[in-house]
Amino acid sequence: MKLKQNIKKRKILMIFFSVLVLIPIILAFMPIKMSIPSTDDIKYSDYFIVYLIPEGSTDSGSVICYDQDEVYYNKINFKGALPQNLLSSDIYASGTQFILYGTLSVNEDKYTLNVFDWDIMGYVNRDCDSLRLDMKKYITVFDLKWFDFLLSGN
Repeated sequence: MKLKQNIKKRKILMIFFSVLVLIPIILAFMPIKMSIPSTDDIKYSDYFIVYLIPEGSTDSGSVICYDQDEVYYNKINFKGALPQNLLSSDIYASGTQFILYGTLSVNEDKYTLNVFDWDIMGYVNRDCDSLRLDMKKYITVFDLKWFDFLLSGN
């Protein structure tokens, strides 16, 4: 009788630990946001394409921003639902292009983009020192800021 209880407890523990190991593996490959391959697939008619020039170049840290008519905006302020509020810097500071949907306001030659949604344009670039899986067409839960302490190369 006692032997059957021990075997049953062992089976339950094995299943429990197997699930604990499988959940992170599944989350590592499950997309939470897919990238958009071209401008033909963009959700809204008014959009801005933005990317941060990665470190290691002469203009590192500069933000490149242009709209659907390819009008370039210099010294623009961003507010609202930005990718950098959610994503790790391993992604947004590595040259990944983002499509920002929002309204542009001008006040005394200062531009402010109030963002309500965003997508990823083209391929997802990650910092080469990152321990994240290099999925090019989507981001996973491990690409969020929450996991920087564990997976960031910085």
